[in-house]
Amino acid sequence: MPNTFRHRLLLLTAILLWLVTAPAGRLWQLSAAEPQRSVIHYITVNSRKYLRLSEIARFYKCTVSQRITSKEKVLTITNRLGQKVVFTADSVKCTLDGYQVNFCYKVIFRNGDFHLEQTDFTNFLDPILRTQTIPKRKIKTIMLDPGHGGKDQGTEQSGTKEKDLNLLLAKRVRSILQKRGYTVLMTREKDADLTLAARSALCTSKKPDLFISLHCNAHSEASVNGIEVWIANPAGVPSYGTTTLGKNLPGTKFHSSNALLAYLTLKNLVKATKAVDRGVRRKQLYVISHSPAPSMLVEFGFLSNEAERKKILSAEYQDKLSAALCDAIDQFAKVTAPKPKPTPGAPPRHHR
Repeated sequence: MPNTFRHRLLLLTAILLWLVTAPAGRLWQLSAAEPQRSVIHYITVNSRKYLRLSEIARFYKCTVSQRITSKEKVLTITNRLGQKVVFTADSVKCTLDGYQVNFCYKVIFRNGDFHLEQTDFTNFLDPILRTQTIPKRKIKTIMLDPGHGGKDQGTEQSGTKEKDLNLLLAKRVRSILQKRGYTVLMTREKDADLTLAARSALCTSKKPDLFISLHCNAHSEASVNGIEVWIANPAGVPSYGTTTLGKNLPGTKFHSSNALLAYLTLKNLVKATKAVDRGVRRKQLYVISHSPAPSMLVEFGFLSNEAERKKILSAEYQDKLSAALCDAIDQFAKVTAPKPKPTPGAPPRHHR
C-alpha cells in the first residue's frame, strides 16, 4: 500500500474515532500506570470543569451504584476491598471509607450523571485514593503549634481556657513523637504571646518537614461537638462555607500531601475517640496557608459542649487524642518515605 494512501487511511480512522467518542465538550485525559489511558469527560459550569464520576470510578476500577429519590441523589463507588466513596448531589460532603471529607464545590447531578469539580478531584480526592502519587519526603522534624497564648486565650468555657489545653496537648504529642524518634519543635512552650506572623516566621526559619497547629473549638450552639481537621485550599477556589477565593501562598503548594495527612489524622482521631466526625475542611487559615511545609490545623473538640469539654479535660481522653495524632503522622511518614537507595557493592536481590 503506498505510504500516502496509508497515511490518509490512518488519518481518516483517527477522525472517525474522535467523532464517535468525543462529547459536546472537550476531553480531559488522566494518565495512569495502565496499558491504556482512561478518558474522563467533563462539563463546564460557571467556568469550572466538572468530571464525570462514573468515569472516575472506572479509572479506579471500582463498581458504581446510584440511589435517586425525590429527597436526595447519591452515588457510591466501591473498590475490590469493599471500601466506599459516597457522593451526594448538591453537597460538598463526601464520605471516604466512612469518614467525612468536604469539597470546595458541590457535586453536580446533570443529565443523569454525577460530576465532581476538577481541582476537588486532582488536589484532594485522588491523592487520598492513590497515595503513590504523593511526592516522597522524609519526615523527621515536626513543628507543633499550640494555638493562642498570652493575652490571646482562644475560647474560654466555664473557666477552661483553650490556650492552656492546646499547650498541654502539644506537650503530650511531643513526648510520644520524641519516643518514636522524631525531632519536635514548638512555636511556644509556655503561656506566651505569639502572633500568627511570628509562628509562620518560625516555621520558615526552622524548615520542619510537617507543621501542625493544635486547637480546641467553640460554637454558639452548645449542642455542636466533634473533631475537625483543616488544610489550605488551592488558589482560586473558595474556602469551606464561603465564596472567598484562595490566594497563591506558600502553604498552598502541598495539596496532595496535606490531603492525605489530614484524612489519616481525622480517621485516627475519630476511630480512637468515637467523637462526632466533622470532616476534613479547607480554608486558608494563616498559619497553615503560610507554612512552607505540609501542614494542617486540628480542632480536637468543642469546649462549648459540656460533655465534650469534660472528656477533653480528662487525662484518658487526652492520651487517646495524642496517640491517635501520632499514629496518623507515622502512617503518613511511612507512605511518603523515599525508597532506600541500594548499598554500593551490595549483591543484587533475586526474586522467585
